[in-house]
Amino acid sequence: MARKTKAEAEKTRQSIMASALELIAQRGLSGTSLEHIANHAGVTRGAAYWHFRNKNDLFRAMLEDWLAPTQHLIADYLLDQPPSLEHLKGYMEAWLAHLETDDRTRKLFTIVFFKVEQVGEAGALIEELNLKATQDLQALQLYLNELRQAGEIDGETDLKLLAASISAFLMGHAQTWLARPEHYSLKDHAQTLVTQFFSGYLPRSTPDH
Repeated sequence: MARKTKAEAEKTRQSIMASALELIAQRGLSGTSLEHIANHAGVTRGAAYWHFRNKNDLFRAMLEDWLAPTQHLIADYLLDQPPSLEHLKGYMEAWLAHLETDDRTRKLFTIVFFKVEQVGEAGALIEELNLKATQDLQALQLYLNELRQAGEIDGETDLKLLAASISAFLMGHAQTWLARPEHYSLKDHAQTLVTQFFSGYLPRSTPDH
């Protein structure tokens, strides 16, 4: 049998991940086996295990590959631009809009919020996600400190709590919207939601005497 080219191997890998996305979204992580995924993708069980050690390894690859666009948003709005409140707002608005408009991102977050058990075989994966979230919060806190020093947010703001609030704002809207997407459009209302969120953190004006 001829050995697969690198392009063919990557095509098989992507097919396995696409099948995993569909099946896990329907059955949950614990209710889906690598054999189920291989059958759905039309590949052998051996081929699935050649690409991925186990389901956690497969799901980790899905997150790394398919959430890359959200990392690009961080680069576009925060890393490659001078720190500013407008850039931070722009990132948050773009993140909310991307969740609604990108099918893979929407399904991945649906799985993370509703289809992955917090214990058992997924426990190690959940710990990895929590560690990444902690690192992101620390980076965000440093960014917010630059905004506070520039006078763009109130000087008395607790930056650790603000960073946590921003994370809760994004994740909370994501989870609420994914549960009932028919209630409102994240994309259409992203700017209003973000503006309302920051209204309490702007510098306080000094009244004229």
